[in-house]
Amino acid sequence: EKDLPRVFEQMPELRFLDLSWTGIDSLPRSISHLVKLRLLDLDFCRSLRNITGVGALKQLITLDLSATPIEELPVEIGELTQLRRLHMFATVHLKRVASGILPRLCFLEILKMGGSSYAWQSEGLVGEASLQELLGLRRLDDLALVVRSVTDFEFFDQSTSLQSWKDDVTIECRILETSTTMKFEGKFNKWESEFEEEDMVAKILAAASSMVDKYEGFFDKA
Repeated sequence: EKDLPRVFEQMPELRFLDLSWTGIDSLPRSISHLVKLRLLDLDFCRSLRNITGVGALKQLITLDLSATPIEELPVEIGELTQLRRLHMFATVHLKRVASGILPRLCFLEILKMGGSSYAWQSEGLVGEASLQELLGLRRLDDLALVVRSVTDFEFFDQSTSLQSWKDDVTIECRILETSTTMKFEGKFNKWESEFEEEDMVAKILAAASSMVDKYEGFFDKA
């Protein structure tokens, strides 16, 4: 890891960089030399809290921050105007996404924030991103997020902006207030709910019912 800065200085043509599952706690300053980088994979870097310098990677198309302990999405992410895919699955320490970042990512197609501790709201706190900003991303076709309440989900569902997304858009939305996961398939134009606890109970009851039917049939034959 100590050798990373010198390595990057010698690799200006590098397009893909996989640092996943490494012990880095920040990005080396020399990462700014990777001006042609298209993909940066940092998932499961369990010590990575500081990604200062990522804004220099102007050609970046895919950024994976999944399962990292970042607490705030840095404003310089907004400099990555070519970004198509942003993965932040299981960012369980994420507390803040500043307003004004996402609207600059006008080419964003995939945003994965399932399992994140950041819960979107229809009206964010002062200086924080809101669902309204998210709905402005016209090119999204794959979205996973967490919203705080049923009211926030209803705002999201009823927004006219949602209807402007692609017909094949897929959305997974977890509602913290009810522990419900809602899934939307654009091609069917409808939401389906998943109640995790109820699903488990239903499966147990179905298995029990099947067993009862099986043994009833056995005794009938006897």
